[in-house]
Amino acid sequence: MAKAKNYDAMVRVNFTWQNEHGDERSNWVTNIGTWLSNDPDGLPQYIAENHVRLEPVNGEEIHRIIHAEIVSYTLEEAIDV
Repeated sequence: MAKAKNYDAMVRVNFTWQNEHGDERSNWVTNIGTWLSNDPDGLPQYIAENHVRLEPVNGEEIHRIIHAEIVSYTLEEAIDV
């Protein structure tokens, strides 16, 4: 297994959801941070599944998520200073 390294990452997820009245809405969310990983190829998916909160900005309740996908990400090995 490869040695774990720090990576600076930005992951953007677009999602479509349904509110409590059955109306569909779309939104996006971005997570930016530094992550320790020995699997950089799997890091964007890990971040999207475990560290992105899909929340509407207008205070509506999410009844269910219809679709979510990673639309862009950047990943660079962090530089120690």
